[in-house]
Amino acid sequence: MLWKRIYRCFSNLRREEEILLNFTENLSKLRADATRMNLRPEKLVELKKNEFLDMGVLNYFGLNQDCIQIYRHADSLTSVPEDRSVNYPRNGVIRLEMLFSKSENLRENFRRFYSERVRIGKMLEIFDYLAGMTAYKYVYNEAGSRICTFVTACVDRFQPYGKFSTTDDLILTAYPSYVGNSSVEVRVEVASRVNNQDVGIATTHFLMVARSLEDHSKPFKVPRLSFEGEDDPARCELRNELGKRAQVRRKLKDSSSVYKIPPTGEESIALFHLFRKIKSKSFDLSESVLMGATRIEKTVLMHSQDKNIHGKVFGGYLMREAYELAWVCAYTYSKGNIPSFNRVDDVVFHAPAEVGSVCKFVATVTFVQSPHVNVLVELIRWMPDG
Repeated sequence: MLWKRIYRCFSNLRREEEILLNFTENLSKLRADATRMNLRPEKLVELKKNEFLDMGVLNYFGLNQDCIQIYRHADSLTSVPEDRSVNYPRNGVIRLEMLFSKSENLRENFRRFYSERVRIGKMLEIFDYLAGMTAYKYVYNEAGSRICTFVTACVDRFQPYGKFSTTDDLILTAYPSYVGNSSVEVRVEVASRVNNQDVGIATTHFLMVARSLEDHSKPFKVPRLSFEGEDDPARCELRNELGKRAQVRRKLKDSSSVYKIPPTGEESIALFHLFRKIKSKSFDLSESVLMGATRIEKTVLMHSQDKNIHGKVFGGYLMREAYELAWVCAYTYSKGNIPSFNRVDDVVFHAPAEVGSVCKFVATVTFVQSPHVNVLVELIRWMPDG
């Protein structure tokens, strides 16, 4: 199983690599700031508590409902077009404010052990929930009824460029940024409120796919995205173009998967040379660790308390479990050194998980370049009856 070897590197990153890493993170922040939706305070209307109930928000905050505030765009009720085959980004806006400054209980519920850092896994769960609400809102779905079914297809790169801390209020804003024939890309922006100033700290994108309510195998055509009347049409166009490119990139990645096509000639040659190098023992294996030795697993029974409105297990819950197992994998690999979260490259859902199914989460360290550890998490699902 020599092909399953990985190599620990205890030396520091070269100066060039540090510069490249910092440049990449700064570039992510600059791109996020340049494409962020500018929502002026007068453009936001706070929802009432009974509207919270319609949206199901209280399921995730329970007794902490007084420490959250939810807003919609002020024009979302007055700018509904007569032609329901079109809609605007503003009509899908949902803003959630988590007021940690007002509740020790809320801070405790989201605090990572022995620190003031926020549990990223729980944030991923909330992101997915907001993305789903935004997608339904965009297709003119009325509270208490559905005209289609949305499922989370994937999550594109979540890389914070600021600190998630329970000492600061967190502001989450979700809205549609790109729309395909039957898909809605929802952008989720996160800001930290420091000294009454909202400072952006992260951005991610959820691809929500619409299915027919009667037959989930058939797509549901969603309204096309129009930027008429938007406050920042140039940014809307830019976000839309980035969404198009992301869609092309996803299709290319899927079509070139090793599960679908064999290695290219260049890749085969690289694998051959790697194999010869291993066989010739020119690698220094004195500080190596078998990839299989880094593998940890967690098996969970899916309960109805974690189901979504479709009766399947909520994707945000699965992401939380996957992220926290990845963290533990990095934690054990680094011999107890507390790992700091850098980014999630992507999350892809291939099939839903049913209530009553058994899900095995498997985390493995797949690449190390000190101080960075890359962890892959796979989810295997089966029903006890086979």
